[in-house]
Amino acid sequence: MSGGVDSSAAAALLVRQGYEVVGLMMRLWGEPQNGGGVHNRCCSPDAMAQARRVADLLDIPFYAIDAQAPFKSRVVDFFTQGYVAGVTPNPCLECNRHIRWDFLLKRALALDAQHLATGHYARVRRSPAPLPPDAEMQAGKYELLKGVDEKKDQSYVLSVMGQAQLAHAMFPVGNTPSRKSANWRASLTCPSPSGRRARICASWRTTIIAGFCATTTGAPSAPARLSARMGA
Repeated sequence: MSGGVDSSAAAALLVRQGYEVVGLMMRLWGEPQNGGGVHNRCCSPDAMAQARRVADLLDIPFYAIDAQAPFKSRVVDFFTQGYVAGVTPNPCLECNRHIRWDFLLKRALALDAQHLATGHYARVRRSPAPLPPDAEMQAGKYELLKGVDEKKDQSYVLSVMGQAQLAHAMFPVGNTPSRKSANWRASLTCPSPSGRRARICASWRTTIIAGFCATTTGAPSAPARLSARMGA
């Protein structure tokens, strides 16, 4: 839970459907500030307070999990080292690969949970059995599908998930248009911070990425060649 629209709606939908729900929020690494402390937009004190408030309204337990060390090593370092090397790193893929669907999933299962649900706009489907002989999928395997709201589809950033992760994954808002998720969140009488969805999980801003990476790695960014989609 981030305190934003989609994760709050996901939790509310699961409670409505009769599931026993536990809210989890990760405390991620934040960029050190000059005046002390750290900055990370997605797990700020305000965001954590919003997530706790939603959990209280839904009458579910809520736990904050310290993920600062793995997030720094697996996501931040991956991003800064790639940027300095002149490539285009995608931190969202690495976060889903190593943090959400490895680190967090293991902790959810340790709490005796059967599934880990998030507010992503995607769907999981288990292939039926029997399947026709020419089917590409194997019977009983899990498929990652786009969310029904294609304007909000987030299946791409979940493409790193394998069968072991998909078997435990739930995406409650993936079957609904995004406006319905906003309505679910509004029904909790708990508006999102600044009236916006909680989309940013890293502390970087475009205008300071180069300086941030240089400060973090101690190396200047390498020049990179920009190419059009067709390679020109």
